[in-house]
Amino acid sequence: MNGLGRAWVAEGTAKAAQESVNLMLVSKRGNDPHDAGARHAVDEALTSTNNNEHYKAEDFWVWLGRRLNQARPVGEEKGLGYLIPFFEEGGDVSDVDAELKETSTYGGPGLSGLSAAYLDWVRNQAFEKAIQLGPDTLGQACAYEGTFVDQLVTLDYDAEEAPPVDHRFTLDPLNSRVVRFDFGSFVLGPYEALASVDADDTAVKIKFFDDADAGTRDCRDGGGTSEVGNQLVQHQARDGEHRHYALVSNTDLSQSHDATASAEGLQQGVHVIAPGDDASYDEGDQVFLEAAATGFSSYGDDFSIEWSYENDDEEREIVATTGQREGERVQLPASTARSPSTATNDTQSASTIVSPSCTPSEETFTFHMDETNSGEVWSDGETQDVKVNPLEDGSGMVLVGDTEGGFGVRGYLDFDLSTLPNDLSSVQSAEMTVFFEDSFGDPYNDLGTLQALHDEYGTLEASDYPTSTPRPGLYDLADTPDPFGNVTVDVTTAVRDAWDNRETMDEDVQFILYFDIADQHDDNEDDLLKISAYEPEQGGPVVPTLDVTVEH
Repeated sequence: MNGLGRAWVAEGTAKAAQESVNLMLVSKRGNDPHDAGARHAVDEALTSTNNNEHYKAEDFWVWLGRRLNQARPVGEEKGLGYLIPFFEEGGDVSDVDAELKETSTYGGPGLSGLSAAYLDWVRNQAFEKAIQLGPDTLGQACAYEGTFVDQLVTLDYDAEEAPPVDHRFTLDPLNSRVVRFDFGSFVLGPYEALASVDADDTAVKIKFFDDADAGTRDCRDGGGTSEVGNQLVQHQARDGEHRHYALVSNTDLSQSHDATASAEGLQQGVHVIAPGDDASYDEGDQVFLEAAATGFSSYGDDFSIEWSYENDDEEREIVATTGQREGERVQLPASTARSPSTATNDTQSASTIVSPSCTPSEETFTFHMDETNSGEVWSDGETQDVKVNPLEDGSGMVLVGDTEGGFGVRGYLDFDLSTLPNDLSSVQSAEMTVFFEDSFGDPYNDLGTLQALHDEYGTLEASDYPTSTPRPGLYDLADTPDPFGNVTVDVTTAVRDAWDNRETMDEDVQFILYFDIADQHDDNEDDLLKISAYEPEQGGPVVPTLDVTVEH
C-alpha cells in the first residue's frame, strides 16, 4: 500500500498487531506517538496523518476487532485474522467501506459500512465506553472523556445576557467535534433555553448527552441521550449548572461538511421536533409527531400537546394528544398541508404550525363503454345500438365514416362514472382507449382526422346526428394504433368536467366520434373505420375503455 491515504490502515493495523494475536489488545508502550499509548483523538479525522495520528489509528482497529467479535459465537472469535479481508480489498477508505458492508454486521440498508463503524467508534471513545480496549481501560460509565478531545467548542448561556454568538465549524470526512453547552446557575427565576446544532448535510450525525449520563451504564440505547439536533433546557430557580454535550460527527467518506452550534432563550411556545416543514410522505404512511413546549410555568398532569389538522369543512380535527416531549405515530390525511400543534395547561396555551407535504394516495378505475347507450347514428336517422350480446346479432362494432350509398356514420361512446368514490379529492388523469379492428375504403384520406368530441347527448337517439351539446374537450385519435391495435387519448379535461357537473350530466361522460373534414364523401364506396365493441370475456377484440386516476 502506498500513499498517505492508506497510512491509517497500514500503520494503524501494524500497531494493533504488536499486542494482538488471538484477542485484539491495545499497545502497552506508553505515550510514544508511534505507539497506542497516545490514543487517537476523536476530533482528528480517522484517516489523518497529522501528528502521527495514522499510528494512533490502532485505537480504531482494536476497537473494531473487539466490536466484530461481539457478533461472533463463543469460540469463533477472530484475532488478527479479521484484518485479512481489508488488505485483500486494497486497504483504501473505499475498500474498508466495501468490506464492512459485504461481510460484517455493518452491512445492510441505511447508515452502514465504514460510516457506521466510525460513528460507533467515536461515540464509544468520547462518551459511551461500551467496549473495553485493554489495560488502558476507559470504563463502562456513560460520561464525557475529555482526554480524547482537543478542539472542544464551548457555548456559555446566561439568561440575563445576550445569547452567545453562533459557532460555525467545518468537519473533515470521518471527523467529529464535541460541543459543550453551559447554562448558568445564578438566575433567580426559571427560564428555558434551546441548545442546538444544525448541519448542512444528513451525513453529519448529532447526538446530545447531558449530565444525567454520567451515572448511566451502557448508554447506547438512551439514558439521557438524543439523536436529534437540539436539546431543551428547563432551568428552575436555584438549579445548579446545566451542562449538555453534543457529539457532531461527519460520517461522509470523502466530503467536508459544515455545522453550526447555537444557544438561545425561548419564549412560551411549541418547538416542533418532527416532522419538519420539508418532511414528505405518502398518504397512509405512519408520521412521527414529536414536540416540546417551551416557557410554561407548569408541566404537571394537566399539561398536554395536541396535534390537529383542518378538514375539508374547515373544522379542526385532533389526531393525537401527547405530553411534554412525547412522540406518537399517526396517519395524517392527504389534505394535510398545515398541522397545528398546541400546548396547554390550566392557564396557558401556545401553538405553532408545521407544514409537511403529503402525496395523496391515487387509485385508478377502469370503465367499459356502456353498451345500452353507445353505438352509431347514420345520417338517414337509423340508430344502430351496440347490443348487450353483440355476437348474437352480428354486431360488436361501432362504425365511423360514410357508406357507399352516401350516408354519414358517427360513433357514440358513453361511460358511466357513477362508481367513482364520492369523496375523491380530484380527478388526476383520464385516458380513453379504443381498438381499431378493421377499416373499409380509405376513411383517413377521404374524410380527414378522426376526432372525439366531449358531448352531452344523453340517451342515444336518431336526432343526435345533426344536433350536439358540446362540452369542454375535443381530441384527435391517431390514425396509427400501437402494436396491439389500440389508440389511446388523454381525455382528462372531459372527465373532470363531467364529474364536476355530475348532478346535471347524470354521472356519465360521453363522446361523439367523427371525421373532421366531412361526414360523407361521394366516391361510391364505403369509407368506414370499425371500432371493436366486444366484451373481453368473449375472446375477441375488446370494448372501448376509460381509465380514470383519482386522488383520495
